[in-house]
Amino acid sequence: MSEAWILFLGTAAGTPSKKRGLPSILLQYRGKYILLDIGEGSQRSLIKNGIGVNRIDHILISHLHGDHIFGLPGIIQTMSMEGRERKLSIISPEGIEKILNAASQITSYQLEFPIEIIKPEGEISLEQYISVYPFKTCHTNIESFGYIIKAFGTGKEKKERFSLAYTGDTAPCEELIEKIKGADVLIHDSTFDSSMVEKAIAFGHSTSSIAAKVAKMAGVKSLILFHISNRYNDKSEMILDNALKIFKNTFLAEDGMKFYI
Repeated sequence: MSEAWILFLGTAAGTPSKKRGLPSILLQYRGKYILLDIGEGSQRSLIKNGIGVNRIDHILISHLHGDHIFGLPGIIQTMSMEGRERKLSIISPEGIEKILNAASQITSYQLEFPIEIIKPEGEISLEQYISVYPFKTCHTNIESFGYIIKAFGTGKEKKERFSLAYTGDTAPCEELIEKIKGADVLIHDSTFDSSMVEKAIAFGHSTSSIAAKVAKMAGVKSLILFHISNRYNDKSEMILDNALKIFKNTFLAEDGMKFYI
């Protein structure tokens, strides 16, 4: 079995449904656990999948829209109530500290462990064998970032084991293609089907066809469609079919899906 995997905790866009929770992805590599965004309900999804919240080592936030961050105050309080002592690091655009401070003050809970807030810039070493490379994306009028996560082996040469690219929410973005070139796995915003391209771009999102074109131009190995509008709950095959016509090695994220790298 692979030593690295991705677990999709929530795959919806904007609002939850019976089928899909709000955006959150868990990456596990060599016993380290990294969350990519943390929508409302993420900690329950972790528990449902047999993963205690205090196993989380790092959290990467793409942008500060509510569907991507409202799970953060809750999971921090749970961590504290369960006796966490070790540091939690959070990579996030500016503003997340104000949100956490306000939540703590208003609800009167006492944080029992240290939190490190890290700006999304340059190379960020999370572990001796995990590095993160943030890049700007194109999502409406809010500061937004995608992330390249590179994992390395433990040998003297520090050989790269795999690279994972996550776009967060984004419209088509030329700069993005250069940043993600050659990634082993690309998780890309795919909010709409190809017939809604104008609406997608107007709201700072992508269609699954756009995601597939990006994957093809960037030469990635696998594409996973993510952030799916609830209008496709009963016809999600439309989203997948649009992409498969352009990029064959495409998968549609579903809540609870595990993808081995």
